[in-house]
Order: sequence, then structure tokens, then C-alpha cells
Amino acid sequence: LDDDVGDCLDKPFLADDLVAAVRRAMGSADGTLPERAGEAGSAKAPPATLAGMSVLVAEDNDIAARVIVTLLQKQGAAVTRVRDGENALNKARAGGFAAAFVDLRMPRLGGIEFARAFRAAEGQGAGLPIVALTADAAEDVRARCLAAGMDDFLGKPVKPGELIAMARRFAPNASTMTEAAS
Repeated sequence: LDDDVGDCLDKPFLADDLVAAVRRAMGSADGTLPERAGEAGSAKAPPATLAGMSVLVAEDNDIAARVIVTLLQKQGAAVTRVRDGENALNKARAGGFAAAFVDLRMPRLGGIEFARAFRAAEGQGAGLPIVALTADAAEDVRARCLAAGMDDFLGKPVKPGELIAMARRFAPNASTMTEAAS
């Protein structure tokens, strides 16, 4: 076997063989697994970095939404997910969100139209940070997003580190989070 490959199973294989191979890969040679974070006797899990932050996610693709929502929730954020731009606009206007992550292509109202309508009704002052989510990372699309009043831009598929860093940037206690991360 190659040095990079720890184990190899021939098909068909039994479930017990798969479990044993995973245990060998993750644990020791005797097949025991290391303790998971949060189990008795293990080190404490790292603190949630977005605890208390309320985030609006407007994404019509269920798989993309599930990834984004899960990543944010694992960091402690309270997430409200909507599937179209009109619902996103209604939720955003109702308030209570620290940031909104908005897909550019949604039913009933696209992300750019959402941002324009929200900013027009919002008036002056520091408002809701709006982050565009799109697979089209072209510079002209980014410029259109910023011109519509969006605060930033994330490409899809979303990279976990970039999503969390962006959410941290707009968290209500962002300066505390930045100092704690140093």
C-alpha cells in the first residue's frame, strides 16, 4: 500500500470492516477512537464565536442553505432562513438581525433588488449588513452588489472559514471577538 493510504477495503465489505477501518484511521492501531469533544474527561469544546448573533439567510437552494445555516449555528448564531427575496425583505424590515446573507438569484425578488429595496426604506445611518451569496464571482457582479447597498460578497460554494470570518466581522460584539481571537 501507498504510505498516504492507511487502509483499503475490497468491495463488498461488511459494516464492521468499515467501522474498524475508520477507527484505525482516526484512532490507534488497536481500533479505539479518541474521545470526542464534549464527552466526559475530554477537553472543553471551543467557545461559540457567534453566540447571541441573529442572522438572516435568504437562500432558495436547500443544500446551500443547509450548509450555511449549519455552519453559522455551530458557531452559536441564531439563524432564520427564508427561501425567497420577498420573505427576506419582510423579515429584514421587521428587524432584529445583526447581518443578512442573501443569494443573488432567488424567486420573487433577487438579492440585488432586495438590497435596493431594503436600503431605500432604511434611510440614513448604520443599518443591517447585507452580504451577497453567488456562484458568479465576476468583478462586475461584485460592483453591482456594492452599488445596490450590499456590504460585502461571498462566492459559492461558501467556504466555511470565509463565512464565519464574514459573520464575525458583522457580529454585534465584533471588536471583542477580534481581540479574543488574537
